[in-house]
Amino acid sequence: MKATIYDVARRAQVSIATVSRVVSGRARVTEETRARVLEAVRELNYHPNPVAQGLALQSTRTLALIIDHFDSIYQAKIVAGAETEARAHDYHLLVQQVADLDGDKLRRLSGRIDGIIISGGASTDELLRAATEQSIHTVRLGSLVPDLRADAVVADNYKGAYEAMEHLIGHGYRRIAHIAGPESSPHGKLRAKAYHAALEDHAIPQPKEYLAHGDYTHESGFQAMVGLLELSEPPDAVFCADDLLAMGANLAVHELGYSVPNDVAIVGFDGLETGAYVTPPLTSVYQPIEQLGRVAVETLLWRMAHPDEELRETVLPTEIVLRRSCGCPAVSHVASSTAA
Repeated sequence: MKATIYDVARRAQVSIATVSRVVSGRARVTEETRARVLEAVRELNYHPNPVAQGLALQSTRTLALIIDHFDSIYQAKIVAGAETEARAHDYHLLVQQVADLDGDKLRRLSGRIDGIIISGGASTDELLRAATEQSIHTVRLGSLVPDLRADAVVADNYKGAYEAMEHLIGHGYRRIAHIAGPESSPHGKLRAKAYHAALEDHAIPQPKEYLAHGDYTHESGFQAMVGLLELSEPPDAVFCADDLLAMGANLAVHELGYSVPNDVAIVGFDGLETGAYVTPPLTSVYQPIEQLGRVAVETLLWRMAHPDEELRETVLPTEIVLRRSCGCPAVSHVASSTAA
């Protein structure tokens, strides 16, 4: 089969634009990069197509954002931030669900975009790998993945979760449960890891029945909380992996005739505005979701201008929004991990 510019880019571990620049001699690249590309050209017996080569150097002024679901509040805020930043740089943003794409569809899409941002959990892993294998400029909303050439933008999930636990412990809670995200969720794993670490650091018991899992929905948070309250020794506090889980848990507490925070305290993660309007208002770890979208676009544009630079991972800070669900008297207050 005749080698393509994508094959050369993959072999040389550079972008298709870099291959085109080396082959055409139109722009400077480092000697090491030039040698790597030319070696790949020789090994694959690649003969450039002048039309395809010209297209590789052209900009479509379009970026793609791939998300898990259109009906997710988190993903909607990512889209809002990314669209704002793309528009500021005179780029269009094409938004698609991961379910609508596969490797072949992505290959066809690559001719219409200058780069791609991939948001989501394990469901996007295959697409992320396909994008990097096709040498599309790629930014992942998550941590760096070994062996994949994709920059990363992520909130500090571990630190935010650890500070939430420190806050609950500072209140005097000792029977603390965790409603975690799906076991396949990278963010959920980090938040669960911080939960366990905080308990261990304070020598607080960790009964296995205090760990439940949900799928980032109200319903799964409700069901998980029902199970926790039915234990012979129910928890006196629950740290939830996101705000939807926490809101579902809060409803379960009230439906079963208990009180938040008098019987059980609840803390979420995300800092969604809707958390201020549940009863009682929800304490949560705030992550700057729209800023994640904006910084992802900034990072992608930087990568397009610097295709041969080292991979970049940007970690955005989190902070705790203190409300009444944890036992704090404050209606709404942003603070560090200091317990009230």
